[in-house]
Amino acid sequence: LGGNAKTLMIAAISPADLNYDETLSTLRYADRAKRIVNKAVVNEDESTRVIRELQAEVAQLKTRTAAAQDERVADLQEQLAAAQKLVQAMSAPWQERLERTRVLGEERGRGFHDMGIGEGADGDAARRRGPHLVNLNEDPSMSG
Repeated sequence: LGGNAKTLMIAAISPADLNYDETLSTLRYADRAKRIVNKAVVNEDESTRVIRELQAEVAQLKTRTAAAQDERVADLQEQLAAAQKLVQAMSAPWQERLERTRVLGEERGRGFHDMGIGEGADGDAARRRGPHLVNLNEDPSMSG
């Protein structure tokens, strides 16, 4: 008797004297169950919720920009541009997001290589053939 669904309960009782105790118990249980209150909420995807909130913020910033004084317009336009950029980033198709993540991973890998982390400071490709550990933290207590 909980969750995001409506619940229907049917209590079957008997008019016979023989089943008086069972009927009374059933009615008491039905009365207790009737007092349970559920608050249904809409199941919503997190990214959909964020996009909806960002779109509401964009609309609010547009109205504030239109009604703002001249000195505040530049600041509100910056906020509006940032919010629109976030909406566009969150609304991007899956393939574009995947490609952007791949490019960022390659850039990070190049940065690790430049720092001498990953395939070794000497660029030895043989170290990449098998599993290996790289200590990124100089603190020995954090290295386990």
